Amino acid sequence: MRRLVFLLALVAGCDGNSVTVKQAAKPVNDQRSEKVIAVAAAKPASTSPEAKTAIDKLLAVHTTNNVAALTAFRNCIVRRSGEMDQGETLLPAECVDRFAWPDRYRADWTFMNSMTIFAVGDVVRFLTAAQVEPQVLDAAQTTSSLEDIRAQWMTMLVPLLDTSRILAAVVNDTPDGTTGLRVWVDEQPPLVLLIDAKTGLLDRVVFEKSDEGRRETWTFKLSDYKTTRGVQLPSKVVFTPGRRAGATWSKVEYEPTASFPAGTFEKR
Repeated sequence: MRRLVFLLALVAGCDGNSVTVKQAAKPVNDQRSEKVIAVAAAKPASTSPEAKTAIDKLLAVHTTNNVAALTAFRNCIVRRSGEMDQGETLLPAECVDRFAWPDRYRADWTFMNSMTIFAVGDVVRFLTAAQVEPQVLDAAQTTSSLEDIRAQWMTMLVPLLDTSRILAAVVNDTPDGTTGLRVWVDEQPPLVLLIDAKTGLLDRVVFEKSDEGRRETWTFKLSDYKTTRGVQLPSKVVFTPGRRAGATWSKVEYEPTASFPAGTFEKR
């Protein structure tokens, strides 16, 4: 018995008392994922010149040299649909995420059962269809959930705009066909960004996540880029927890918004 990402376990039909689901250790069908990426590393005192150049180039490619276009995505609605692995069975799933940089997040899930996740600052709560009031996650569950949420943020590159909050270093030992950056946001653990050497687009976000007391390497694989409001963003995302199957979001759409209604991150 292993816990998939805590948020997904809740959606998979837990009763509020148990947060574990059975997950088969199915192999990942991606040859490049065979190379283990070291995520953790000593945090530098400052961003290296090479890393700054790489970040500038990455943002320029995604925005066709109009980096200001990315600022519209600080507040963004993301609609995802696809399939999630439940044991050996692929089940249809949908999710509507709402991101408000830097510290507000909401996810409305439809996967076996419905559930809403709220994150404001370092407090994460969830609300199932059977509940009246949201339940606050404990410290370990909160840490695990926030690691996942912060990695999702990075798939849109928005954190890279906040240069005063990030430190970065070049990763040299990367899979074939990619270059790499290790990025720290505030005092959070680092994430590794793997960049496609041919297209210059973000290929993967790799991060470490707590899973029942262990640290595992998790991955968001990004592809099928489309342009929204002048920014190239992935319309397909494959989520891989460790070496197990996770989710394939075959349709991902982005809707920047100026603001969110009051209460968006507090109640359904």
